[in-house]
Amino acid sequence: MNTLHQRLSLFSFWTGTLLLLWAQFFFYPRWQKTNTEAAIAWDVSGYYWYLPSVFIYHDLKGQHFKDSVLHQYRPSNEDFQQGFLHKSGNYVMKYSSGMALMYFPFFAAAHLYAPIAGYPPDGFSLPYQIAISFGGLLISLIGLWYFRKFLLRYYSDQVTAWLLLLLVAGTNYLNYAGIDTGMSHTWLFTLYVFLLLNTDLFYQTHKRKYALRIGLIVGLVTLTRPTEIISVLLPLLWGLNSLSIGDIRRRWKFFADHKGALLSAVLIAAAIMMIQSVYWKYASGDWIVYSYQDQGFNWLRPHIKQYPFNYETGWITYCPMLLLPFVSLLPFWVKKTNRVAILSFFLINFYIVSAWNVWQYGGRAMVQSYPVQFFILGALIEQAMRRNWLKLILFPVVALFLYLNIWVVYHYHAGQVDLSFVTKEFYWRSLGRWKLDPEINKLKDTKEIFTGTAKSKTLLFSENFERDSMVVSETAIPVIEGKGALLLTASHQESPHWKLNLSPGKAGWMRVQATFRIDQKEWDHWKQAQLTIVCRKADQELKRNMIRVQPFMNGYDTRIIHLDARLPSNCDAVEVFIWNAESGLPLMVDDLSVWTFDE
Repeated sequence: MNTLHQRLSLFSFWTGTLLLLWAQFFFYPRWQKTNTEAAIAWDVSGYYWYLPSVFIYHDLKGQHFKDSVLHQYRPSNEDFQQGFLHKSGNYVMKYSSGMALMYFPFFAAAHLYAPIAGYPPDGFSLPYQIAISFGGLLISLIGLWYFRKFLLRYYSDQVTAWLLLLLVAGTNYLNYAGIDTGMSHTWLFTLYVFLLLNTDLFYQTHKRKYALRIGLIVGLVTLTRPTEIISVLLPLLWGLNSLSIGDIRRRWKFFADHKGALLSAVLIAAAIMMIQSVYWKYASGDWIVYSYQDQGFNWLRPHIKQYPFNYETGWITYCPMLLLPFVSLLPFWVKKTNRVAILSFFLINFYIVSAWNVWQYGGRAMVQSYPVQFFILGALIEQAMRRNWLKLILFPVVALFLYLNIWVVYHYHAGQVDLSFVTKEFYWRSLGRWKLDPEINKLKDTKEIFTGTAKSKTLLFSENFERDSMVVSETAIPVIEGKGALLLTASHQESPHWKLNLSPGKAGWMRVQATFRIDQKEWDHWKQAQLTIVCRKADQELKRNMIRVQPFMNGYDTRIIHLDARLPSNCDAVEVFIWNAESGLPLMVDDLSVWTFDE
């Protein structure tokens, strides 16, 4: 196709490139961050850990350096999450070594530069953070460029332009290609692009060099994530539009005619995959080690609904653009373009990702399959270009999905809306909003909040903790506004349970309010103190409302915090209490009061 007729897709590519550059250098430059927000942190530090272990500390099995690195750079919690102690007495890395292999050129450049620039050549100082972050961005841009080339082999310039725009601005590719670039997903995306391109070229030209590249890519994606072994479906089934006996016979004949090239590809793939087994043998004495330990797959009961649609981390919940490839399955089937390979991979990949028992990790595991999903989506965009009625329906939906993706990426990193531990109620009250009433955050714990004006208030109970009997620490009691305070610590986790009777048939709302003080904020969600109201009828619990306290506080802070509950009409008593985790940080409570009110 003449390049003069490819200006729209080229414009779309450069628009996407500018968006990724802006995300990397201006919006959220992760390479400038420290600790768990650094470029080499959490999973990335696990992928990467092989490199400093081998080339700097020369201690791949013993990991005697790990504690000093974890203490200084804090890429994860202080426990060694990058690996585990094997029964052999040696440490084994949790993650496969494929990403370390791909990181190596960037690591090597940083290692040469660090001492020259006066940085410690320890594998984690600023040059290494920059190298991994920028390296991921470069790989992403290369993948985007060649994805455009691949799409133009099957779709028009206009359709290709739309697909590139929707990919970058409308999906979590924006996050992993522009911000979290050290993560494996866009590196794998690029490898899948090359796999599709070389597969297509192999079946068109039958040249051995393309088969060798296919073997190299399949081996590398599998070395990076073992479940990506399903990538082999694409070259095996490419070009098939049915599984008829005739098509299968022709494919076997093709394999027989090119068995030399195919055997070479298999040997290359196997040799690359063996790198992990050789490492396992060296580190543990076993050729195969299941390094994910208690994490695994539930093959018989995959989380087909929970994985894409849960409110906390759901793939499509937070990336609704990816509904469209599912909608596009029918027009793609009608198009009859490599449908057996594409649809087999698409469905099996979704099944595997959904079967992982830690399904709450979110939609990032789908990013590497986006070359396949957007190849499917092209059929729907192509139909929309030809039918005005479909265009009128599709384009407003696409515009909404673009907006929501930008909203998610922005708030995930820098916005006012905290997208951690999201519930259904919080999701729908916050979706698409750029500023949020802090009260809305209570919906992460409770299903109801009162934001109006309270009327007909009736005080039921108050406690200022001035009595010595309420002081629960043998040490000096911290003072809030000149009064004693209830102190909740590891030795005294829970307040008294205040039980209050209500008049029969009492309706309306109840509010519990107290003054809370902390000297240091507890960030661990599961250790944060909880303020709770339980509504009862006799001994039967009717409902329970709870909020965590620390999300509404900063370090060394004093705040008045309240919790509301709509009273069931048959509620005749309520129970109020405060709980602090045994391992949670101390919390002081003062001036607790309980009252009822009407709307």
